[in-house]
Amino acid sequence: MIKNSEEEKERLIRFFKEIRQILFTYLEDRNLILTNSQLFGFVLISPVTLAITSDGNVDLAETTMLVDVASYFERGILTTDFDSLPQPDNHISDKEFKKIIYSELRHLCFNIKKYENMLIESLKRLLILDEELDPEANMRYAVKFRVKEMMNSVIYNNLGVDSIEEARLKEIWTALGWKDI
Repeated sequence: MIKNSEEEKERLIRFFKEIRQILFTYLEDRNLILTNSQLFGFVLISPVTLAITSDGNVDLAETTMLVDVASYFERGILTTDFDSLPQPDNHISDKEFKKIIYSELRHLCFNIKKYENMLIESLKRLLILDEELDPEANMRYAVKFRVKEMMNSVIYNNLGVDSIEEARLKEIWTALGWKDI
């Protein structure tokens, strides 16, 4: 458990370093240098791509969902809380990030086999961070709950769940270590 703001700051610095290492191949492949806040938003929203690709293909309705998800970043939801921490040099602007997030999510969907393990590992680290920073949080506000809710929403809004998607999501949740949600 984190005891003070200095420990929290150090934990966050470690978290962003770990996530950059985990996603190194993706970030390198896409020539992306993201701020901490952009990286946090990217990891937080990445479960959408896991859910969309759970049946093995991306259809028109799912592409439309990606557009909707990407549009959230236009509404100012990108936090700046983490930008006071050390940042990589030459990172893209928030304006540029908002322009490319749809294409990045789409790229992930069409290349999920290459990046899935990285996404799952980065999500694991985010869930651990959330539990460390706020172990007493109401479950409804925990990142774990919100991620699962987001993934279920994608599946159920796409003409309902089918056995392929349901089985695949269970595999992903198992990989994330979810038994109690």
